[in-house]
Amino acid sequence: MYRDELIKILQICREQEDPFKVNVVDLLERVRKIFPLIRTEEEINLDLEALLSLSDVVLKQEDIVEHKTSLLYVDALLVLLKLEKMSLKELADSLRRNWKPIVEARGININFLLTALDYWGSKELLGKDIPIPPEREVEISMELSEELEKELERIKGEIKGEVDYHEFIKEDPLRRAYLISILATRGDISLRKDPMTEKITILPHPSAGEKVSMVIEVI
Repeated sequence: MYRDELIKILQICREQEDPFKVNVVDLLERVRKIFPLIRTEEEINLDLEALLSLSDVVLKQEDIVEHKTSLLYVDALLVLLKLEKMSLKELADSLRRNWKPIVEARGININFLLTALDYWGSKELLGKDIPIPPEREVEISMELSEELEKELERIKGEIKGEVDYHEFIKEDPLRRAYLISILATRGDISLRKDPMTEKITILPHPSAGEKVSMVIEVI
């Protein structure tokens, strides 16, 4: 009799990402009123699960409050207000003092080698010039682009629905993460990060909201 109502309470607790949007007091009161009226073993089990789920919601609320009241937490609104009050000179000075450039990594591709060959071929060290038609570089670049596009289409075809990011790339983490980043940047797919569990999900469609940068640990 009360099975459907208890299942609905369970769904609210488990599917709502923001624990503060769950009205714990009202749901607890409803569970309290249902308990004396239930008769079947299934309803008793569901009632217990509902209580456990509500307690999990309360724990999540406590964790968020504890995090926001800690000294390490900085509210995004306060940061935004402070930025709006800073002058361009103050912003530039803050960037200068806090900017930590990342290490740059460059790969050697065929175009790079052709440029080097063109340079050294024009030197007397090799005895003669080695002419390289300009269309040759364009042709190679297009061939590489087509090959990459085929690989991107193959990866995109594997994403049939919502897929766990780390499960999807584990076969070849660096290569597949690189391809996923290109697809996401172009808007062919999108990534979603659960703020509570930090689980990252690949979605087979572009994001409807504003694009944001996301740092993901691959290995």
